[in-house]
Amino acid sequence: MENKKYALVTGGSRGIGRAICLELSQMGYCVIVNFRDNAAAANETLKMIAEQGCEGELMQCDVSDANAIDAALGQWEETHPDCFVEVLVNNAGIRQDNLLIFMQDSQWHYVLDTTLNGFFYITRRLLKGMLTHRYGRIVNVASLIEKEAANDGERALIASVIYNRIYAGMQLGIDASILYEYPDHEGAPTAEMLQTDSPYNTRIRTGLPPTPICNPGMASITAALNPESTSYYYYALDTATGEHRF
Repeated sequence: MENKKYALVTGGSRGIGRAICLELSQMGYCVIVNFRDNAAAANETLKMIAEQGCEGELMQCDVSDANAIDAALGQWEETHPDCFVEVLVNNAGIRQDNLLIFMQDSQWHYVLDTTLNGFFYITRRLLKGMLTHRYGRIVNVASLIEKEAANDGERALIASVIYNRIYAGMQLGIDASILYEYPDHEGAPTAEMLQTDSPYNTRIRTGLPPTPICNPGMASITAALNPESTSYYYYALDTATGEHRF
């Protein structure tokens, strides 16, 4: 039986994705480097992983294509029957720099298909294995930690609360997620915001928001992968110290 821990990084061939692949490999994961069409960059990432004395694999597929994801992951599962992907980092994303008035429908849908639908397709596909093995980490959680933590010492504790609430079927109740849809708003959410029926309203919806709400730093990614083991379900801000109480 194969005894390896696997992590999958979408858009892992270069940039932030490559940095995440290298960090995960140093944490003991065999990293699956997903890429769409830049095979040279993906192979360079794989070479850098090997130079660290670690292992990795390549997985070419377009995350905006649900059928391509099913085919690629189905093939991987056939060749790794005793394994599952423990960690998923949804890093793939694109942009089409253009003024809105000049943006074509095809450009708009291309951005949404990769950044939003891609997250949904691959997360849905991998959740079954995580639930079956009663373990898994989806690094969208890191963006919540990034927004919530007052300091580095809190990050792993906040991660623990988030996972505990997810596994208990509770709403996350994270106001930073609600505020993601109101970038010009300052301060706490209004009563109207708290009642808005939105996938980002974690006061009324269970589970994770549909996309990351910011670009997390490596400290938050590390906390999402290595949460503290606690029985905490709540935390509150101590306005006197600026820190959270758990």
